[in-house]
Amino acid sequence: MVFLLFTLYSSVALLNLSTNRVSKKTYYSIIFILILTASFRTPGLDYITYYNIYYGEIEKIVEPAIILLSQIYNQVGFNHFSLFFTFAFLSIFLKAKGIEKVSPIPILSVAVLLSKYFIYHDLIQIRAGVVVGIFIFSLQYLYSKQYIAYTALIILACTFHISAIVFLFIIVLEKISFNPFTYFLIVLISLTVALLQFYPTDLIIYIPIERVQILYEGYR
Repeated sequence: MVFLLFTLYSSVALLNLSTNRVSKKTYYSIIFILILTASFRTPGLDYITYYNIYYGEIEKIVEPAIILLSQIYNQVGFNHFSLFFTFAFLSIFLKAKGIEKVSPIPILSVAVLLSKYFIYHDLIQIRAGVVVGIFIFSLQYLYSKQYIAYTALIILACTFHISAIVFLFIIVLEKISFNPFTYFLIVLISLTVALLQFYPTDLIIYIPIERVQILYEGYR
């Protein structure tokens, strides 16, 4: 199914690219198909986890937005498919909207997104998909230096997945002037860390806050 969607979307993207036109109707029609595909797909790796969260069978600490949405939908009487549709809509629509704002060729950018990340983010890592959606949407505010709006959106993303906090450091990095030697040093350090299999993030486990330790152990 995903392969067929990718083939269809890539064909449309290349057709629009060759004519130098991007049809919003076509663009958002296919985005809607992707949302429906992610909402009603065959249960995958994380599907059962969110299914259990919806029905109150929580086995681990989960970020507040996930719990809140699950409880609201359950109390109102919406079934669990409504919850998956909401996650898919937030993830895919925000990605599409953000890409439309910052990409010179939006329809081709979404084709690249569909080639790989649609499977990982929207069919498996649902929370990560929502976070990336919010991040891509927030880039327009980062580029225009509206740091308050950007920060507010990243804080919202943190309520879906705490790892989104790393996006706040982009504001700091944006103000640093990098030269070729700095880039070389960053690559060298990264390769060294990978070869030694030493990850600085492992130091988080020593933070004397039980919730932080449990969350980190769950993400390792």
